[in-house]
Amino acid sequence: AELAKYNFMSNDELLSNIVERRVPIVVLGNWVFAAKPLYREALLHSGYVLTQTIGDTEIYRWRPSAR
Repeated sequence: AELAKYNFMSNDELLSNIVERRVPIVVLGNWVFAAKPLYREALLHSGYVLTQTIGDTEIYRWRPSAR
C-alpha cells in the first residue's frame, strides 16, 4: 500500500524496467549501496553503458549496439 501511495517501485519492478530497457537513461545513485552491484550487473547485461560517474552516482545510457 505504501508503494502505491507514494508511487515508489519495488526492487523487482526496478529490475524488470532495466531488463526490459523501458528507459534510455538510468541514474544509479548513493541510495542503493548494498544493491548497487546487482543493479550494475543488470544494467550492463541489458545493454546499458556507463557514460558518467559523479561521486558515488553512476549514469547509464542504453545503447542497442552494446549488446
